[in-house]
Amino acid sequence: MEYETEYSINNIVQQDAANYLINMIAPPQPKRILDIGCGSGNVTHKLSLKYPNAIIDAIDPSEKMIHIANNNYPSSNFNFICKKIEDFTSEHNYDLIFSNSSFQWWERHDTALSRIADLLASNGVVAIQTPYRDLWCEEIIILVEQVFEMYFPNLHKNFNFPCLHLETETQFQDLLLHSGLTPTTIKSHSFTYNVTSEELFKIFKSGAVKVYTLNDNFNIEVPNDFQTEFLKKFKDLISNNNIKTLSLHRMLVLCN
Repeated sequence: MEYETEYSINNIVQQDAANYLINMIAPPQPKRILDIGCGSGNVTHKLSLKYPNAIIDAIDPSEKMIHIANNNYPSSNFNFICKKIEDFTSEHNYDLIFSNSSFQWWERHDTALSRIADLLASNGVVAIQTPYRDLWCEEIIILVEQVFEMYFPNLHKNFNFPCLHLETETQFQDLLLHSGLTPTTIKSHSFTYNVTSEELFKIFKSGAVKVYTLNDNFNIEVPNDFQTEFLKKFKDLISNNNIKTLSLHRMLVLCN
């Protein structure tokens, strides 16, 4: 599969979580916004609808995603920039720094959060939404474990979970305070869906597929067709298990 090109049609949870996080942000209207991990630009667009007068810089480490975002919104005033938050610099400070479903992918969280603290304007707000808990979605994790154990046991032994999923609100608070940010709201929420098999498959492909199939997440080289084969086995198991409900656990944070 081409993860980047399919992201806009698969990111059901990310869009719902973004709406939830945006609705948590209180006035006033920000003049300048930084959207971290903008992906295909859909959440950047949501922010522009709520804050039509704001200047928005949107960053993502993927050149493909930035290309797609520019194509999706060619006539917008968004500034799409290919950059990791750890390496991002700006001559501006931001009244709102927004991160929806990108926190878990950051490579150096202390560096990233310290950079965010430096970029934040006086009286500015940081809004973060991210998966949390090792059991971030029990239903999907059970299916993933079954695929590994039944078809790829050796790869399973050599798999390293690449994302930071903290377990408690206290852990989030400590990390933020250590980086110079003051949390004002830390809220856990489970997004629960009644799903068809096809919807469950889309949700898996919106992010988790990267976690469990990318070569970089294994101690050994994976076969060239590994992702394709994993997805086939995963889809077969969805049909066999007759899963009707998914719960995905997310942490939503506001700080200044």
